[in-house]
Amino acid sequence: IGSFDDTGVPQGFFALTMGKCAEREVMTAGGCVYWFVVIVTILSNIASNVPVCQMLAATFPYATPYQWMQVSFSATIAGNLTMLGSA
Repeated sequence: IGSFDDTGVPQGFFALTMGKCAEREVMTAGGCVYWFVVIVTILSNIASNVPVCQMLAATFPYATPYQWMQVSFSATIAGNLTMLGSA
């Protein structure tokens, strides 16, 4: 995961998918919270919960405890949402 983070791909992906919501001041705004939960849920279903959370730790080092609660909620929901996510 560390080497993958060093490539800048996760940061670029989140900047692309999150748009203006990836900015530090805007991330906790109402609509951005929901969009962030959707992105993490989809990624957790595709790539698994732990790698996604590790990528987020490197991508958003300024995240607040509230934002990490969003990540944990999304990753947990993704793990139980579909058969693929729970495999």
